[in-house]
Amino acid sequence: MSENLAKGDIAYLDYEIWVSQPDGSFRLHDTTRDEVAKKENVHDEKKVYGPVPVIIGSERLMKGFDDRGLVFYTGLDSQKSVEIKANPRAAATFVWTPLHRQVRFEGSVTAVESELADAYFSTRPRGAQIAAHASRQSTTIASREELDQRYDALDAEFGDGVVPRPETWGGWRLAAATVEFWQGQPNRFHDRIRYSKVGSDWVKQRLAP
Repeated sequence: MSENLAKGDIAYLDYEIWVSQPDGSFRLHDTTRDEVAKKENVHDEKKVYGPVPVIIGSERLMKGFDDRGLVFYTGLDSQKSVEIKANPRAAATFVWTPLHRQVRFEGSVTAVESELADAYFSTRPRGAQIAAHASRQSTTIASREELDQRYDALDAEFGDGVVPRPETWGGWRLAAATVEFWQGQPNRFHDRIRYSKVGSDWVKQRLAP
């Protein structure tokens, strides 16, 4: 990310610029979004919020964020869910390539409350709701035709009624214990600030690249 940078091209990280909440997340998110939009002249929210968390090495789109952590939804019998159940720790990395910037969250993972998963599932398009029932995520299938037939059968079964959340579909919450802000600099002499949670406080440390 930093091969084409020259000294002075990008400012060093600053606690006050990057931080308004204890872990820096909310101010960082707003500031970075605005900077990407300005740099690329982009106004589409999906484009502006382009970064995708990396959970257990798999890319998943974050669906929620609050003071308890980052939330994403998936099949509960999928490969990533099996891995989380075996080792309930994960990392989420957000990358803003035009700004040579990234943020990494690391911490423990717990299941999202059923009520919250139900509420989110109800906002999904009906087709996606049926797909969640039809697809046993990450399992092998005999053919695409078999998958399509399963979808069509469920579509007819639910009719015009409400499509409930399947028991095999839910959410996970990553509660960060450390948050590292990374800013690319020339010569791989990158700028890094790490926040580590100690009790109810966040300890700030600047790291060598």
